[in-house]
Amino acid sequence: MLRREKVLMMRLTTRERQLIEVEKENEVLKSSIVPTLGALRSTLLDPAVNLIIQKLKKDLAETKKKLEDTQNDLNATKFTTDRYIIPIYAKVSGLCVPTHSSNSFVSILIVDF
Repeated sequence: MLRREKVLMMRLTTRERQLIEVEKENEVLKSSIVPTLGALRSTLLDPAVNLIIQKLKKDLAETKKKLEDTQNDLNATKFTTDRYIIPIYAKVSGLCVPTHSSNSFVSILIVDF
C-alpha cells in the first residue's frame, strides 16, 4: 500500500508541474494578444484613426435615432384587423341587401308566371 501511495503522489506532483507550465503558457499567450497601453495611446493619437472613430460614433448615433423614429412610427400605425374588416363587411352587406331584394322580386315573378 505504501508503494501505491508513493506512485500516486509522484503522479500528482507531475500533474501539478504540468498545470503550472500550462498556466505560464496561458499568461504568455494572453499578454501577447492584449495590446500594451503605449500601443493604444499611439493609435488614439493618430489623427486619421481619431477621425474615423468620431465618424463611426456619429453614424452610430444617427442610426440609433433613425431606428427609434422608425419604431415610434411603427407603434403609431399598428395594424388592426377591425380597421380593415369592418368597412369591407359594411360594403359587402350593403351590396347583399339590394341583391336579396331583387332575388325576392324575381322569385315572385317566377311564381306568378
